[in-house]
Amino acid sequence: KVLGAGSGSIVRAPYALQLDARLPASDAPKRIGDLAAKGTAAYLLSNGDGTVGVYVGAFETPAQAAFLARNLQAAGLRPTLVYRTGRSL
Repeated sequence: KVLGAGSGSIVRAPYALQLDARLPASDAPKRIGDLAAKGTAAYLLSNGDGTVGVYVGAFETPAQAAFLARNLQAAGLRPTLVYRTGRSL
């Protein structure tokens, strides 16, 4: 009951491309800044143990991630398709 009638829809998008699985939280601002400087908008999810996962995108199906995964690979990154877990910061 967050959206009013006709104001949008909610979709389940449990998949993401993970760039780092257990990055120390203290290293996260630099990592996010470096990615942003290269044109990659990434976000963090806390693992609850002082580390964070670095993610790009949110997808309903693995197939939806393929195009972005190829682009990230071409940019020298190593994305892994994962089911997103963790808490937002």
